[in-house]
Amino acid sequence: ALEKQKEYIACLRNERDMLREELADLQKTAKTGEKHGLVIIPDGTPNGDVSHEPVVGAITVVSQEAAQVLESAGEGPLDVRLRKLAGEKEELLSQIRKLQLQLQEERQKCSRNDGTVGDLAGLQNGSDLQFIEMQ
Repeated sequence: ALEKQKEYIACLRNERDMLREELADLQKTAKTGEKHGLVIIPDGTPNGDVSHEPVVGAITVVSQEAAQVLESAGEGPLDVRLRKLAGEKEELLSQIRKLQLQLQEERQKCSRNDGTVGDLAGLQNGSDLQFIEMQ
C-alpha cells in the first residue's frame, strides 16, 4: 500500500511541476506583450520568420502593424475583431461603389451640358476657363 501511495504522490508531484512550468511560461508571455493569443513580431523580420518555441495554446503571429489594427478593432476574441473589420471593409467598399456611380453621373451630366467630354480636374477648383468664356 505504501508503494502505491508513493507512486501516486510521485505522479502528483510531476503534474504539479508541469503546471508550475506552464504557469511560469504564461506569466512570461504576459510580460512580453502578448495579448489575446497574439505574438507581435518585430519589423524587418523577413517573411514573418520567428525563432521562438511555440507556446501551449492557440497563438497567432502578426506584424506590429496588424496588431495595431486588431487592437483598434476593440476587445474580444480574434474572430470577433476580424468579423468587425470585415464588416467595416464591406461598408467602405459599398460607399466607394456609391461614390463612383455618383462621379460617373456627374461626368455624364457635364458631357451633356458641354457637348464634349469635360475635364473634371478644372471643375474641382471652381474657376474653369470654359465658364469664364461663357460669362
